[in-house]
Formats: sequence, structure tokens, C-alpha cells
Amino acid sequence: MIWLLLIVIIGFVIYNFTKYTKEKNIDLGSVGGIKNKYKELINYFDDFDTNNLPRVLNNDVNFYQIGWAGATTLASISLFEVADKINIEFELQYNIPALKRNNIDVSSLPSTHKKKTWSYSNTISQVEIYNSVSREIEYLCSN
Repeated sequence: MIWLLLIVIIGFVIYNFTKYTKEKNIDLGSVGGIKNKYKELINYFDDFDTNNLPRVLNNDVNFYQIGWAGATTLASISLFEVADKINIEFELQYNIPALKRNNIDVSSLPSTHKKKTWSYSNTISQVEIYNSVSREIEYLCSN
């Protein structure tokens, strides 16, 4: 009896999650997806490093990711919505293939992997979000 109840509860949770995800994708699709809804914010990130422009790594309805590949590091910024929040994730790590091509022993380097996620109401100004996130990214990268 307990197993049956547990299966029903799990099924209910999965159904609601699937339904919510589909509705969110329909809502975002109607405005052109994350890329269009957060166009202003994305444009600021596109100009984050004017010497090394980002490459679009993923452009789905509810997931947009850009990244930069430098001689020693890789960085990426991802945007996705959950409920009424825009989530932004930044990740920085070594560009291991490039370092190995230059005969650098990656295991001898100090750890540089950094990852942070921010969550903001989707009603906040995109300029305000960018100013907050970019300051924290600069701080993360300098430490």
C-alpha cells in the first residue's frame, strides 16, 4: 500500500513538472525565447570582453549559453527561467586542450574552477541585473 502511494505521489510530481516545463516553454516561445526576452541583458554580456567576443553555445527556448575561449581559460554564461525568476550561471575553468597543446602540465596548476548562479525576478531591469552580475564576475575572476 505504501509503495502504491509513493508511486502515485512521484507520478503526480513528474506530471506537474512536465506540465509546468511545457507551459514555460510555450510562454517563452511566444516572445521569441530567452534570447529575445533578455536581448538587452545578452547584448551587455556580448560586449563583456570586446577583444574576445563570445560564441553562442546553446540557444534553446528556455536555455541560452554563450562562452569565451582564451589561451588559458574557458568561461561561459547561461540564462534560464524557473517560475518568475531569471537565473544566470557563470563558470570559469582552465582551457585544458589549449594548455596541453602548449605542453603545460595542467595538474601542476592551482585550481581555477569557479561557478556561481544568481537568481533575479524577471521584472527587474536588465541593466540592473547586468550591473550586479558583472561586478561579481569581475570579483570572482580577480581572486
